[in-house]
Order: sequence, then C-alpha cells, then structure tokens
Amino acid sequence: PPFNSKRIYQGMPGTGAAGHRFRDTWSWNDAKEEWLDQFANDWPVIADLLKVARRHSDGMAGYLAFMAVRAIEMHRVLRPEGSLYLHCDPTASSYLRNLLDVVFGARLFRNEISWKRYRGRRSPKQPKAFPKVVDVILLYAKSDSSHFDLPFAELDEAYVQRTYRHDDNDGKGPYRYGGRIRDRKYYLSNSRDTPVTTWWDDINELNGTAAESTGWQTQKPLALLERIIIASSNEGDIVFDPFCGCGTALVAAEQLGRQWVGADDDANAVDVIRERIANLTGAVTDAPQMQHRVSVITQPPERTATETGTVYKDPTGYIVPKMPSDKMTNEQIRQQLVQWQKEQDGLITCPGCAERLKPRHFHCDHINPKSAGGTNRIDNRIMLCGACNGDKSNDKAMPALWSEHGVRGKERQRMRGLLAETQSKARALVQQMDAGAPVQGTL
Repeated sequence: PPFNSKRIYQGMPGTGAAGHRFRDTWSWNDAKEEWLDQFANDWPVIADLLKVARRHSDGMAGYLAFMAVRAIEMHRVLRPEGSLYLHCDPTASSYLRNLLDVVFGARLFRNEISWKRYRGRRSPKQPKAFPKVVDVILLYAKSDSSHFDLPFAELDEAYVQRTYRHDDNDGKGPYRYGGRIRDRKYYLSNSRDTPVTTWWDDINELNGTAAESTGWQTQKPLALLERIIIASSNEGDIVFDPFCGCGTALVAAEQLGRQWVGADDDANAVDVIRERIANLTGAVTDAPQMQHRVSVITQPPERTATETGTVYKDPTGYIVPKMPSDKMTNEQIRQQLVQWQKEQDGLITCPGCAERLKPRHFHCDHINPKSAGGTNRIDNRIMLCGACNGDKSNDKAMPALWSEHGVRGKERQRMRGLLAETQSKARALVQQMDAGAPVQGTL
C-alpha cells in the first residue's frame, strides 16, 4: 500500500505507466468522519492509536486511519487458512504493526521480514542517520490453521565455492569434510537448500531497465511476490492485492496457478495488467468463452449478506441494515444527547453514578454493549461521565455499572428513569428519521 513517503509518484513517459500519478502525502482531512465513527464505536483501541499517531503528525494519523479501515476489511474477507502480507518501510512500520496487532490479534503475528531492497540510500533530509537499506514486510495469520510452507533458497555460490573444495574426480562431485573428522565426506549433490529466514537479501530491487519493468515507479520484482505466494497458498487458492498497481502480484499468482483479484484506483492499471497477463497466456479478452480473461468491475460490489428477518448476517456476525438513523455521526448523537440530558443549570446528571457535572466531562457510550448485540444508533446511546465510561468498558450493561457503583433503591430507580426518558426520546427520533419525516431540533 502507500508508505506515507511524502512523495509524488509518476509513470515513466513512453511506457504503459505514462499518465499514472499518485500523491503519497496525507493529512488529518483524509480521515473520513464515517471511519472515525467506526473506530469510536467498534474499535476504540484504534481510536486511541490514532490519538498517539497525531502526536507524531496529523499526516501520520490521517494515513493510519486510511490503512485501518482497509486492514479491518482485509481481516474480514480472509479465510481461516489465509494470511496477510503488508509491505511498508520504517516510516510507519511501527504504527502499522500496532494496528495489525489490534485487528488480527498480537498472537497471530508471525514475522517481521526485512527485505534488503537498497544498497544504501542516504536521505538528504536525515544527514545524521545511517543509510537506509531495508523495507519491512509484516506477516499476520488469520487463524492457527493458516497455510504456510517454508520456502528454501539455493545455497549461496560463494559459500559453495568456499566450502565444497574437494573433488576425488570419481564422478560423485565436490564435497566437504565434516568438522575435524577427515574420513566423513558431505557431497554437494546430497546437500539441502537453505531455509529462507526473515532476512531477504537475495531479491534485488527492480530498476527501470529490467525486462519485467512496466515503467511503474513502485513496481516490485516478481521474485518477491512469488516467494510470498508459494509460502502461504496452494494452487487454486485466491490471491487478493487491494493495491495492485501494475499487477505484479496478479502476474505471479497467474504463473503459479492461483486465482487472483486486484483492486486499484488508477485506470491505467487495467491496461497494464491486461497486457502483462496476455503476455503470459497469449489470449486475454473480456469474452466469456475465453479461458483466460480479465473481468473489470468499476463499481465496487456490495458486501455479501444473507437476509434473516430484519437482521443481516455476514462473516463478521449480525449487522443491522443501514437506515437513515444509522447515518447519524457520533458528533450529531453527542449534541442531541447533551441537549436532552442537560438540566436548567447547564449540568448533566450522570445516569451511571448520579454525579452532576458539566457536559465537557461526559462521553457518548452504549447502553447495551456491542458484545451483547447493542447497536451504534442513538436509541442505544447515553452520555456517561468519564469515570463511568471507563468503568463500563465494552462489555457491561447499565445494571452492572449501577451494581459496581453501589447505586441501589430509590437512587437506582431515579437513574433508570433518566435512562428511560432519554431512550424514549431517542426511539421517537429514530422512528421519525427512518420514516422520512422532517427532523426537528438540533439535527
């Protein structure tokens, strides 16, 4: 994906990439409001991570928000046997690893691979730093049943020349002695290749003169993608590259007998990928009768769902169909709840502990937790003071919070009444919005 490199990439003139242009710079304005609502509602740890990233820069936080919504979707569509490889560089690799620890679970982190991509690239912006030589590839599994075959690489030629120095000219080939035992011979013909580790220094960066070069500035070598695909998939499996660019992952998948899907927001990518796949198969068209064809979809498909009554079920669980009331942002919900809960003196009585505080001390929380099937709509939200918000966490209902705070008898009845009054107003608003009637009040 993008690296937050603060660079502008353009295709080389006279190549299939001519006209390609991508601006890899980010700001907090790139973080869409619906993304931030999603994090606040369903991924509060990601919301906290964005706050930390903003201390680095608004650009880093905007970039991380962009990556977070995509990481969530990658996790959703992966099969249990699947894996995610995320290629980045040290600019944001620490943030991305934290992000994937949240989405996939730190337990399913497998490797941080160092790809020695450069001979030594010194940055004029960082003259007091060692020259950069590696990129980072983060590997996460979807589950413990993820597929993995450890790849092996041929023995280094310099090692072979240095170690297998003996030959009796008996047709058995070169050999080495085993340690200090001179009568034990190990023949090169019987030696195993060496297992690939997390240090990848045997795949060179692609330059513009290479035979496989398309003129795409961010193009990766086929050997890199082939190693990844061989390690984590079988023939016939599906490889998905959500930032496919000139299609190197797709070409590698085609060569290795895998199915593939690619996505990119650059129209030039389609033509480049068509040509590259055509060079492999010799026949690529949109005609259904052709064995090898590239189907291009310009409108993203809707999420797969099976209707079950008034609730949809998809691989992530049960989700409520989107209605007008579902489109209220967290800020809109907060403003409306503050208006309902604020008393004549400008204070709010917390329905969790009965403390009376100013609105700035309150947070918008779920009445029924998401873990118990609670929705993000306003009819399942309430303003709680900061202490109650922290105590309630993501798995407690209001009665559990009252019990924890020792709210009993008439005081509990009063808190229940405050909650019921707010919920009654919220349900009326939801019905009004979903019915399409004009909405009165702050909205």
